[in-house]
Amino acid sequence: MFAYTNRDVDALNVELRQVHRARGELGSPDVRFATKHGEADFAVGDRVQFADTDKRAHIYNGNVGTIIGIDMRTGQLTAKLDTGRDVSWSAGEFQGFRHGYAGTIYKGQGKTLDHTYLYHTEHWRAAASYVALTRQRESAQVFVARETASDAAQLARQIARGEVKAASVVWATLEEIVKRPERQATTPEAQHQTQRETRAGEGRSPRQAH
Repeated sequence: MFAYTNRDVDALNVELRQVHRARGELGSPDVRFATKHGEADFAVGDRVQFADTDKRAHIYNGNVGTIIGIDMRTGQLTAKLDTGRDVSWSAGEFQGFRHGYAGTIYKGQGKTLDHTYLYHTEHWRAAASYVALTRQRESAQVFVARETASDAAQLARQIARGEVKAASVVWATLEEIVKRPERQATTPEAQHQTQRETRAGEGRSPRQAH
């Protein structure tokens, strides 16, 4: 399953993990570990994905697998990657992992799966839509809230939208905006107005200046 934001991915991972737990597909008792995405419970049978690289453990950003062993005493985890290779790491030394039931659309770039499940939100644009809708061999199911797109026509318009060119401004923090220097006037009219105000200020006597 793929979603656009990490927040949506975290929420989906929680819900999907509960389903697997209810089905009895998770083995050992839950063990809580600190990860770069916050604290989370893991057990044998959990799907896991890596968001960082640990070359010593031969773990690379984007690897996905299933946990096959947890040492509660040492915090050592072992997973079998989907490629068939086993990897082990210490949760106390490497925290770049999270549940792997769902992932971001761009984490899925370059991967091909038999079936994909896609969580649509208002963030989708043409580039993300292309990546999301080209990961499957056989089928892709898109889940859309009616509050986001009321019908297929509106959905089609949303997924065809271009990227937001002013994204850096839209997502700027208040602190960044406050620190930005004021832009100098760029139009001829604005430049002339600035020059007139400057000359008028220079012509004032010390008594006139406030």
